[in-house]
Amino acid sequence: MNWWNYIHSNNPAATALLSKMGFTEKEKVQVKKEFLRMLVKMELNPAKAELINGFFGTSI
Repeated sequence: MNWWNYIHSNNPAATALLSKMGFTEKEKVQVKKEFLRMLVKMELNPAKAELINGFFGTSI
């Protein structure tokens, strides 16, 4: 899967799984930026945001 296909998604699962999608080492910073943008845009409650952020952080 290509990560850029999902950056406009408003799906928390897609956001969390962004770290598991195919990206190069050069794209790693861009993936992290897009993840944070997506997380803020969704306006989740703190517990859900922390869960998603934790999964992303341990997977990248």
